[in-house]
Amino acid sequence: MGAAAKKSQVFCCRLKPDGLETLWPAQAPNLAANGTSYALAIADGCVYGAGGDGVFALKLDTGEGIGVAKDIGAHNHDVTIHVMGNRLLLSPDTSRGRQQFSLFDVGSGGVKRRGGQEYRSPPHPQDTSYNVMPLMYPMADGRIFIRGVDGLYCYDLRAAGK
Repeated sequence: MGAAAKKSQVFCCRLKPDGLETLWPAQAPNLAANGTSYALAIADGCVYGAGGDGVFALKLDTGEGIGVAKDIGAHNHDVTIHVMGNRLLLSPDTSRGRQQFSLFDVGSGGVKRRGGQEYRSPPHPQDTSYNVMPLMYPMADGRIFIRGVDGLYCYDLRAAGK
Protein backbone atom coordinates (compact mmCIF):
# COMPACT_ATOMS: atom_id res chain seq x y z
CA MET A 1 0.00 0.00 0.00
CA GLY A 2 1.31 3.41 -0.89
CA ALA A 3 1.12 6.52 1.24
CA ALA A 4 -2.23 8.31 1.40
CA ALA A 5 -2.67 10.96 -1.27
CA LYS A 6 -2.08 14.52 -0.10
CA LYS A 7 -5.15 16.68 -0.31
CA SER A 8 -4.88 20.07 -1.97
CA GLN A 9 -7.12 23.02 -1.25
CA VAL A 10 -7.89 26.24 -3.05
CA PHE A 11 -8.96 29.23 -0.94
CA CYS A 12 -10.82 32.30 -2.09
CA CYS A 13 -10.19 35.37 0.08
CA ARG A 14 -11.21 39.01 0.08
CA LEU A 15 -8.51 41.53 0.91
CA LYS A 16 -9.76 44.04 3.48
CA PRO A 17 -7.97 46.91 5.25
CA ASP A 18 -7.73 44.81 8.42
CA GLY A 19 -6.61 41.55 6.75
CA LEU A 20 -7.93 38.64 4.71
CA GLU A 21 -11.46 37.28 4.90
CA THR A 22 -11.77 33.67 3.73
CA LEU A 23 -14.82 33.40 1.47
CA TRP A 24 -14.54 29.67 0.79
CA PRO A 25 -12.11 26.78 0.76
CA ALA A 26 -12.51 24.06 -1.89
CA GLN A 27 -10.98 20.64 -2.26
CA ALA A 28 -8.85 20.55 -5.40
CA PRO A 29 -8.85 17.36 -7.47
CA ASN A 30 -5.91 15.06 -6.73
CA LEU A 31 -3.92 15.93 -9.84
CA ALA A 32 -0.67 17.27 -8.39
CA ALA A 33 1.63 14.27 -8.35
CA ASN A 34 5.21 14.35 -7.13
CA GLY A 35 4.84 17.60 -5.22
CA THR A 36 3.70 19.56 -8.26
CA SER A 37 2.03 22.84 -7.39
CA TYR A 38 -0.98 24.28 -9.17
CA ALA A 39 -1.03 27.28 -11.48
CA LEU A 40 -4.25 29.26 -11.06
CA ALA A 41 -6.12 31.71 -13.28
CA ILE A 42 -9.43 33.53 -12.79
CA ALA A 43 -11.67 34.47 -15.71
CA ASP A 44 -15.40 34.97 -16.31
CA GLY A 45 -16.49 33.87 -12.85
CA CYS A 46 -14.37 30.71 -12.77
CA VAL A 47 -11.15 29.67 -11.05
CA TYR A 48 -9.00 27.40 -13.23
CA GLY A 49 -6.16 25.29 -11.89
CA ALA A 50 -3.59 23.10 -13.62
CA GLY A 51 -0.80 20.93 -12.34
CA GLY A 52 0.40 17.36 -12.28
CA ASP A 53 -1.78 15.62 -14.82
CA GLY A 54 -4.93 17.68 -15.12
CA VAL A 55 -6.92 20.89 -15.30
CA PHE A 56 -9.91 21.78 -13.10
CA ALA A 57 -12.52 24.53 -12.86
CA LEU A 58 -14.38 25.94 -9.83
CA LYS A 59 -17.13 28.56 -9.56
CA LEU A 60 -15.53 31.76 -8.26
CA ASP A 61 -18.46 32.77 -6.08
CA THR A 62 -18.88 29.42 -4.24
CA GLY A 63 -15.86 27.17 -4.90
CA GLU A 64 -18.17 24.51 -6.30
CA GLY A 65 -16.48 22.17 -8.78
CA ILE A 66 -17.47 22.65 -12.42
CA GLY A 67 -15.25 20.13 -14.17
CA VAL A 68 -11.97 18.27 -14.40
CA ALA A 69 -9.87 17.08 -17.33
CA LYS A 70 -7.52 14.30 -16.20
CA ASP A 71 -4.76 12.32 -17.86
CA ILE A 72 -3.71 15.20 -20.07
CA GLY A 73 -0.17 13.88 -20.44
CA ALA A 74 2.67 14.24 -18.02
CA HIS A 75 4.51 17.54 -18.15
CA ASN A 76 7.19 19.26 -16.16
CA HIS A 77 6.29 20.50 -12.71
CA ASP A 78 5.43 24.08 -13.64
CA VAL A 79 2.75 25.22 -16.03
CA THR A 80 1.36 28.53 -17.20
CA ILE A 81 -2.34 29.04 -17.87
CA HIS A 82 -3.61 31.57 -20.39
CA VAL A 83 -7.40 32.15 -20.35
CA MET A 84 -9.34 34.20 -22.87
CA GLY A 85 -13.07 33.87 -23.32
CA ASN A 86 -13.93 30.18 -23.45
CA ARG A 87 -10.39 29.06 -24.28
CA LEU A 88 -7.71 27.93 -21.83
CA LEU A 89 -4.21 27.45 -23.16
CA LEU A 90 -1.92 25.33 -20.99
CA SER A 91 1.83 25.62 -21.49
CA PRO A 92 4.25 23.40 -19.56
CA ASP A 93 7.70 24.64 -18.59
CA THR A 94 9.66 24.08 -21.77
CA SER A 95 12.84 25.89 -20.84
CA ARG A 96 14.73 22.69 -21.68
CA GLY A 97 12.80 21.78 -24.79
CA ARG A 98 10.34 22.93 -27.42
CA GLN A 99 7.35 25.21 -26.85
CA GLN A 100 4.24 23.14 -26.24
CA PHE A 101 0.59 24.00 -25.73
CA SER A 102 -2.67 22.24 -25.09
CA LEU A 103 -6.00 23.94 -25.76
CA PHE A 104 -9.18 23.47 -23.68
CA ASP A 105 -12.77 24.68 -23.97
CA VAL A 106 -13.75 26.09 -20.56
CA GLY A 107 -16.60 27.87 -18.82
CA SER A 108 -19.67 27.03 -16.80
CA GLY A 109 -20.01 23.79 -18.78
CA GLY A 110 -16.71 22.44 -17.45
CA VAL A 111 -13.31 21.67 -18.94
CA LYS A 112 -12.82 19.79 -22.21
CA ARG A 113 -9.57 19.29 -24.07
CA ARG A 114 -9.53 20.12 -27.77
CA GLY A 115 -7.54 18.21 -30.34
CA GLY A 116 -6.73 14.93 -28.64
CA GLN A 117 -4.57 14.02 -25.69
CA GLU A 118 -1.19 15.35 -26.71
CA TYR A 119 0.60 18.65 -26.40
CA ARG A 120 1.28 20.43 -29.65
CA SER A 121 4.19 22.60 -30.68
CA PRO A 122 3.47 25.68 -32.79
CA PRO A 123 4.82 25.42 -36.34
CA HIS A 124 7.16 28.44 -36.18
CA PRO A 125 10.95 28.07 -35.74
CA GLN A 126 11.67 27.89 -32.02
CA ASP A 127 14.36 28.92 -29.62
CA THR A 128 13.94 27.78 -26.03
CA SER A 129 15.50 31.03 -24.82
CA TYR A 130 12.01 32.50 -25.22
CA ASN A 131 10.09 29.62 -23.60
CA VAL A 132 11.08 29.95 -19.97
CA MET A 133 8.57 30.16 -17.13
CA PRO A 134 6.54 32.12 -16.29
CA LEU A 135 6.35 33.72 -19.73
CA MET A 136 2.90 35.10 -20.47
CA TYR A 137 2.12 35.57 -24.13
CA PRO A 138 -0.05 38.57 -25.06
CA MET A 139 -3.59 37.59 -25.99
CA ALA A 140 -6.15 39.90 -27.59
CA ASP A 141 -9.32 39.53 -29.63
CA GLY A 142 -9.04 35.73 -29.74
CA ARG A 143 -5.41 35.69 -30.85
CA ILE A 144 -2.13 34.85 -29.12
CA PHE A 145 1.22 36.42 -30.03
CA ILE A 146 4.40 34.34 -29.56
CA ARG A 147 8.04 35.21 -30.13
CA GLY A 148 9.92 32.67 -32.22
CA VAL A 149 13.56 32.52 -33.22
CA ASP A 150 12.99 34.61 -36.35
CA GLY A 151 10.06 36.87 -35.52
CA LEU A 152 6.69 37.33 -33.86
CA TYR A 153 3.87 34.92 -34.66
CA CYS A 154 0.12 35.35 -34.26
CA TYR A 155 -2.23 32.37 -33.83
CA ASP A 156 -6.04 32.59 -33.96
CA LEU A 157 -7.57 30.68 -31.02
CA ARG A 158 -11.14 31.41 -32.10
CA ALA A 159 -11.07 29.03 -35.04
CA ALA A 160 -12.63 25.60 -34.64
CA GLY A 161 -9.93 23.27 -33.28
CA LYS A 162 -8.73 20.09 -34.91
